[in-house]
Amino acid sequence: MKTFKCLLCGNLHLNNIIKDGTRDSDQQVVQCSKCSLVQLFPLPSVEEDAEYYDKNVHDKMTTPTLDVEGIASKFLPHYEKKFSYLRKKVHISKDWKMLDYASGYGFFIRLMNEHGYTFDGLDISKERLSICHERLSKSNYKGSLYTTNLLEEDVPLELVGKYDLITMFHLLEHLIKPVELLKKVKKMLKPNGILVLELPNYANSMMEISKEFHDFFFIRDHVAYYTPETVKIPLREAGFTDIMVNGVQIYGLANHMNWILNKGPQLMSPSYESCEGMRWIEQIYRETLENELKSEYMSVIVRNV
Repeated sequence: MKTFKCLLCGNLHLNNIIKDGTRDSDQQVVQCSKCSLVQLFPLPSVEEDAEYYDKNVHDKMTTPTLDVEGIASKFLPHYEKKFSYLRKKVHISKDWKMLDYASGYGFFIRLMNEHGYTFDGLDISKERLSICHERLSKSNYKGSLYTTNLLEEDVPLELVGKYDLITMFHLLEHLIKPVELLKKVKKMLKPNGILVLELPNYANSMMEISKEFHDFFFIRDHVAYYTPETVKIPLREAGFTDIMVNGVQIYGLANHMNWILNKGPQLMSPSYESCEGMRWIEQIYRETLENELKSEYMSVIVRNV
Protein backbone atom coordinates (compact mmCIF):
# COMPACT_ATOMS: atom_id res chain seq x y z
CA MET A 1 0.00 0.00 0.00
CA LYS A 2 1.42 3.39 -1.02
CA THR A 3 1.93 6.09 1.59
CA PHE A 4 0.97 9.70 0.95
CA LYS A 5 3.79 12.19 0.56
CA CYS A 6 3.26 15.79 -0.49
CA LEU A 7 5.15 16.50 -3.71
CA LEU A 8 5.97 20.02 -2.49
CA CYS A 9 6.82 19.90 1.22
CA GLY A 10 7.30 16.15 1.79
CA ASN A 11 4.67 16.06 4.52
CA LEU A 12 3.23 12.58 5.18
CA HIS A 13 -0.18 13.61 6.50
CA LEU A 14 -3.36 14.26 4.55
CA ASN A 15 -5.74 17.07 5.43
CA ASN A 16 -8.67 15.51 3.60
CA ILE A 17 -9.73 13.53 0.55
CA ILE A 18 -11.35 15.97 -1.87
CA LYS A 19 -12.51 13.46 -4.46
CA ASP A 20 -12.33 9.71 -5.07
CA GLY A 21 -11.11 9.43 -8.65
CA THR A 22 -10.56 11.92 -11.44
CA ARG A 23 -12.64 12.03 -14.62
CA ASP A 24 -10.20 9.61 -16.29
CA SER A 25 -8.44 7.69 -13.50
CA ASP A 26 -8.99 6.00 -10.13
CA GLN A 27 -6.50 8.26 -8.34
CA GLN A 28 -7.77 10.22 -5.36
CA VAL A 29 -7.58 13.99 -5.13
CA VAL A 30 -6.15 14.86 -1.71
CA GLN A 31 -4.85 17.87 0.20
CA CYS A 32 -1.66 18.21 2.23
CA SER A 33 -2.25 19.10 5.89
CA LYS A 34 0.91 21.25 6.03
CA CYS A 35 1.22 23.37 2.86
CA SER A 36 -2.39 22.89 1.60
CA LEU A 37 -1.33 21.71 -1.87
CA VAL A 38 -3.97 19.63 -3.63
CA GLN A 39 -2.54 16.67 -5.56
CA LEU A 40 -3.28 13.22 -6.88
CA PHE A 41 -2.69 10.08 -4.84
CA PRO A 42 -1.02 7.83 -5.62
CA LEU A 43 1.35 9.74 -7.87
CA PRO A 44 2.78 8.15 -11.02
CA SER A 45 6.52 7.54 -11.04
CA VAL A 46 8.89 9.77 -13.03
CA GLU A 47 9.41 6.85 -15.42
CA GLU A 48 5.66 6.31 -15.89
CA ASP A 49 5.15 10.00 -16.56
CA ALA A 50 8.03 10.13 -19.05
CA GLU A 51 6.52 7.23 -21.02
CA TYR A 52 3.02 8.72 -20.80
CA TYR A 53 4.08 12.05 -22.30
CA ASP A 54 6.62 10.70 -24.77
CA LYS A 55 3.88 8.51 -26.28
CA ASN A 56 1.42 11.43 -26.30
CA VAL A 57 -1.23 9.32 -24.55
CA HIS A 58 -3.64 12.09 -23.53
CA ASP A 59 -4.01 13.69 -26.96
CA LYS A 60 -4.47 10.32 -28.66
CA MET A 61 -7.13 9.38 -26.12
CA THR A 62 -9.10 12.65 -26.36
CA THR A 63 -8.51 13.12 -30.12
CA PRO A 64 -8.09 9.62 -31.64
CA THR A 65 -7.46 10.96 -35.16
CA LEU A 66 -4.89 13.44 -33.72
CA ASP A 67 -6.16 16.33 -35.85
CA VAL A 68 -3.35 18.75 -34.98
CA GLU A 69 -4.71 21.57 -37.13
CA GLY A 70 -8.12 21.13 -35.53
CA ILE A 71 -6.54 21.34 -32.07
CA ALA A 72 -4.59 24.43 -33.17
CA SER A 73 -7.77 26.14 -34.36
CA LYS A 74 -9.65 25.28 -31.17
CA PHE A 75 -7.00 26.73 -28.89
CA LEU A 76 -5.95 29.73 -31.00
CA PRO A 77 -7.78 32.18 -28.67
CA HIS A 78 -5.69 30.82 -25.77
CA TYR A 79 -2.41 31.58 -27.55
CA GLU A 80 -3.57 34.97 -28.77
CA LYS A 81 -4.37 35.85 -25.16
CA LYS A 82 -0.86 34.77 -24.14
CA PHE A 83 0.68 36.94 -26.85
CA SER A 84 -1.34 39.94 -25.71
CA TYR A 85 -0.41 39.26 -22.09
CA LEU A 86 3.32 39.06 -22.84
CA ARG A 87 3.26 42.35 -24.74
CA LYS A 88 1.31 44.12 -22.00
CA LYS A 89 2.86 42.68 -18.83
CA VAL A 90 6.37 41.62 -19.90
CA HIS A 91 7.06 44.06 -22.76
CA ILE A 92 8.81 41.41 -24.83
CA SER A 93 11.37 42.44 -27.43
CA LYS A 94 12.09 40.82 -30.77
CA ASP A 95 15.79 41.00 -29.88
CA TRP A 96 15.41 38.69 -26.88
CA LYS A 97 16.52 35.08 -26.71
CA MET A 98 13.33 33.19 -25.85
CA LEU A 99 12.31 29.61 -25.12
CA ASP A 100 8.87 28.00 -24.96
CA TYR A 101 9.36 25.16 -22.48
CA ALA A 102 6.99 22.21 -23.11
CA SER A 103 6.31 23.62 -26.56
CA GLY A 104 4.24 20.64 -27.73
CA TYR A 105 3.08 20.97 -31.34
CA GLY A 106 4.49 24.49 -31.56
CA PHE A 107 1.17 26.36 -31.63
CA PHE A 108 2.53 29.25 -29.57
CA ILE A 109 5.91 29.29 -31.33
CA ARG A 110 4.23 29.48 -34.72
CA LEU A 111 1.92 32.32 -33.65
CA MET A 112 4.83 34.30 -32.22
CA ASN A 113 6.90 33.62 -35.34
CA GLU A 114 4.12 35.11 -37.46
CA HIS A 115 4.42 38.29 -35.39
CA GLY A 116 8.21 38.43 -35.72
CA TYR A 117 9.21 36.90 -32.36
CA THR A 118 11.52 33.86 -32.48
CA PHE A 119 11.14 31.29 -29.71
CA ASP A 120 13.18 28.14 -29.35
CA GLY A 121 11.14 25.09 -28.35
CA LEU A 122 11.78 22.28 -25.86
CA ASP A 123 9.57 19.26 -25.21
CA ILE A 124 9.83 15.81 -23.66
CA SER A 125 7.79 14.19 -26.46
CA LYS A 126 9.74 13.27 -29.59
CA GLU A 127 6.45 12.74 -31.42
CA ARG A 128 5.11 16.19 -30.59
CA LEU A 129 8.38 17.87 -31.45
CA SER A 130 8.52 16.04 -34.78
CA ILE A 131 5.07 17.40 -35.64
CA CYS A 132 6.17 20.83 -34.40
CA HIS A 133 9.22 20.73 -36.67
CA GLU A 134 7.10 19.73 -39.66
CA ARG A 135 4.61 22.57 -39.06
CA LEU A 136 7.32 25.20 -38.53
CA SER A 137 9.31 24.08 -41.59
CA LYS A 138 6.54 25.54 -43.73
CA SER A 139 7.30 29.02 -42.40
CA ASN A 140 10.40 31.17 -42.12
CA TYR A 141 11.33 29.80 -38.68
CA LYS A 142 14.90 30.38 -37.47
CA GLY A 143 14.73 29.02 -33.94
CA SER A 144 15.96 25.71 -32.50
CA LEU A 145 13.99 22.75 -31.16
CA TYR A 146 15.22 20.50 -28.35
CA THR A 147 13.99 17.12 -27.09
CA THR A 148 15.05 16.50 -23.51
CA ASN A 149 13.69 15.55 -20.10
CA LEU A 150 15.34 17.81 -17.54
CA LEU A 151 13.99 15.70 -14.68
CA GLU A 152 16.40 13.00 -15.85
CA GLU A 153 19.10 15.02 -17.61
CA ASP A 154 21.30 18.03 -16.91
CA VAL A 155 20.74 21.34 -18.67
CA PRO A 156 22.70 21.26 -21.97
CA LEU A 157 25.70 23.59 -21.70
CA GLU A 158 24.56 25.54 -24.75
CA LEU A 159 21.35 26.50 -22.91
CA VAL A 160 22.89 27.62 -19.59
CA GLY A 161 22.29 31.34 -19.07
CA LYS A 162 20.98 31.73 -22.62
CA TYR A 163 17.46 33.14 -22.32
CA ASP A 164 15.93 36.53 -21.59
CA LEU A 165 12.50 34.91 -21.41
CA ILE A 166 11.22 31.39 -20.83
CA THR A 167 7.52 30.62 -21.10
CA MET A 168 6.12 27.58 -19.33
CA PHE A 169 2.46 27.30 -20.20
CA HIS A 170 0.41 24.59 -18.50
CA LEU A 171 3.34 22.52 -17.35
CA LEU A 172 3.76 23.04 -13.60
CA GLU A 173 0.55 21.17 -12.80
CA HIS A 174 1.95 18.10 -14.62
CA LEU A 175 5.17 17.89 -12.60
CA ILE A 176 5.87 15.33 -9.87
CA LYS A 177 9.13 17.13 -9.00
CA PRO A 178 8.40 20.81 -9.67
CA VAL A 179 11.23 22.26 -7.58
CA GLU A 180 13.85 20.10 -9.26
CA LEU A 181 12.73 21.20 -12.72
CA LEU A 182 12.35 24.87 -11.78
CA LYS A 183 15.94 24.93 -10.50
CA LYS A 184 17.13 23.72 -13.90
CA VAL A 185 14.93 26.22 -15.72
CA LYS A 186 16.48 28.94 -13.57
CA LYS A 187 19.91 27.91 -14.87
CA MET A 188 18.78 28.63 -18.43
CA LEU A 189 17.78 32.21 -17.63
CA LYS A 190 20.11 35.17 -17.95
CA PRO A 191 20.52 37.39 -14.87
CA ASN A 192 17.28 39.41 -14.64
CA GLY A 193 15.72 36.99 -17.14
CA ILE A 194 11.99 36.37 -16.91
CA LEU A 195 10.04 33.15 -16.44
CA VAL A 196 6.31 33.26 -17.27
CA LEU A 197 4.06 30.41 -16.20
CA GLU A 198 0.38 29.84 -16.86
CA LEU A 199 -1.63 27.13 -15.13
CA PRO A 200 -5.11 26.25 -13.87
CA ASN A 201 -6.26 28.04 -10.72
CA TYR A 202 -7.69 25.71 -8.08
CA ALA A 203 -9.17 28.78 -6.35
CA ASN A 204 -11.31 29.69 -9.37
CA SER A 205 -14.92 30.70 -8.69
CA MET A 206 -16.52 27.88 -10.72
CA MET A 207 -15.23 25.26 -8.30
CA GLU A 208 -17.84 26.42 -5.80
CA ILE A 209 -20.59 27.36 -8.26
CA SER A 210 -20.80 24.17 -10.34
CA LYS A 211 -20.38 20.62 -9.00
CA GLU A 212 -20.05 19.38 -12.58
CA PHE A 213 -17.23 21.83 -13.26
CA HIS A 214 -15.56 20.81 -9.97
CA ASP A 215 -15.64 17.12 -10.87
CA PHE A 216 -14.49 17.74 -14.45
CA PHE A 217 -11.56 19.86 -13.24
CA PHE A 218 -9.53 16.88 -11.98
CA ILE A 219 -7.67 14.74 -14.56
CA ARG A 220 -4.83 12.22 -14.53
CA ASP A 221 -2.52 14.59 -16.43
CA HIS A 222 -2.60 17.17 -13.65
CA VAL A 223 -0.85 15.74 -10.60
CA ALA A 224 -0.96 19.05 -8.67
CA TYR A 225 -3.59 21.78 -8.29
CA TYR A 226 -2.23 25.18 -7.29
CA THR A 227 -3.78 28.31 -5.85
CA PRO A 228 -2.26 31.81 -6.10
CA GLU A 229 -0.57 31.11 -2.75
CA THR A 230 0.63 27.52 -3.14
CA VAL A 231 2.13 28.23 -6.59
CA LYS A 232 4.71 30.44 -4.88
CA ILE A 233 6.06 27.54 -2.79
CA PRO A 234 7.97 25.63 -5.51
CA LEU A 235 9.21 28.89 -7.05
CA ARG A 236 10.69 30.05 -3.75
CA GLU A 237 12.19 26.63 -3.12
CA ALA A 238 13.85 26.85 -6.54
CA GLY A 239 15.49 30.16 -5.57
CA PHE A 240 13.13 32.72 -7.10
CA THR A 241 12.14 35.70 -4.97
CA ASP A 242 10.52 38.20 -7.35
CA ILE A 243 7.13 36.57 -8.00
CA MET A 244 3.92 38.20 -9.27
CA VAL A 245 0.64 36.29 -9.74
CA ASN A 246 -2.11 37.56 -12.06
CA GLY A 247 -5.54 36.20 -12.90
CA VAL A 248 -6.24 35.02 -16.46
CA GLN A 249 -9.82 34.43 -17.63
CA ILE A 250 -9.98 32.92 -21.12
CA TYR A 251 -13.46 31.38 -21.31
CA GLY A 252 -16.43 33.72 -21.42
CA LEU A 253 -19.56 34.22 -19.37
CA ALA A 254 -21.59 32.11 -21.83
CA ASN A 255 -19.26 29.16 -21.17
CA HIS A 256 -19.80 29.44 -17.43
CA MET A 257 -23.56 29.76 -17.85
CA ASN A 258 -23.44 26.58 -19.93
CA TRP A 259 -21.92 24.75 -16.96
CA ILE A 260 -24.66 26.04 -14.70
CA LEU A 261 -27.59 25.43 -17.07
CA ASN A 262 -26.48 22.35 -19.04
CA LYS A 263 -24.16 20.90 -16.39
CA GLY A 264 -21.36 20.03 -18.77
CA PRO A 265 -18.45 21.35 -20.86
CA GLN A 266 -18.44 22.77 -24.37
CA LEU A 267 -15.81 20.37 -25.64
CA MET A 268 -15.92 21.01 -29.37
CA SER A 269 -16.77 24.72 -29.55
CA PRO A 270 -16.19 26.53 -26.25
CA SER A 271 -17.58 30.06 -25.84
CA TYR A 272 -14.88 32.69 -25.43
CA GLU A 273 -17.09 35.78 -25.88
CA SER A 274 -20.70 36.77 -25.33
CA CYS A 275 -22.85 38.31 -28.05
CA GLU A 276 -22.13 41.90 -29.09
CA GLY A 277 -24.76 43.51 -26.88
CA MET A 278 -23.41 41.80 -23.75
CA ARG A 279 -19.70 42.51 -24.20
CA TRP A 280 -19.76 45.15 -21.46
CA ILE A 281 -21.03 42.56 -18.97
CA GLU A 282 -18.37 40.15 -20.25
CA GLN A 283 -15.62 42.71 -19.61
CA ILE A 284 -16.76 43.40 -16.05
CA TYR A 285 -17.08 39.67 -15.36
CA ARG A 286 -13.59 38.87 -16.64
CA GLU A 287 -11.93 41.80 -14.89
CA THR A 288 -13.59 40.93 -11.57
CA LEU A 289 -12.44 37.31 -11.71
CA GLU A 290 -8.90 38.29 -12.71
CA ASN A 291 -8.55 41.04 -10.11
CA GLU A 292 -9.80 38.80 -7.32
CA LEU A 293 -7.63 35.88 -8.53
CA LYS A 294 -10.80 33.80 -8.95
CA SER A 295 -10.20 33.22 -12.67
CA GLU A 296 -9.91 29.76 -14.25
CA TYR A 297 -6.21 30.29 -14.91
CA MET A 298 -3.39 32.28 -13.40
CA SER A 299 -0.20 33.65 -14.86
CA VAL A 300 2.97 33.97 -12.82
CA ILE A 301 5.77 36.37 -13.78
CA VAL A 302 9.10 35.53 -12.14
CA ARG A 303 12.34 37.51 -12.43
CA ASN A 304 15.73 35.87 -12.00
CA VAL A 305 17.19 38.44 -9.60
